[in-house]
Amino acid sequence: MLTAIIVNDREPRSELDCSVCGKKIGQGYTRDLGTRIMYDCFRCFSIDEVATEVVLDADDKKRAARS
Repeated sequence: MLTAIIVNDREPRSELDCSVCGKKIGQGYTRDLGTRIMYDCFRCFSIDEVATEVVLDADDKKRAARS
């Protein structure tokens, strides 16, 4: 399943910062298709994806323990 798009040679319409590292997003960025969050590089996208999975896995384990 496609979860992100890598955009080359294009800047976003407004000045935005990467949601992980805080760098200004310039020419070329990665955009999450589900949330539309922008990252300055694919590395930041993958870091955020792993962190999200860890948090969601922890929540699932908490729910299972309560049941």
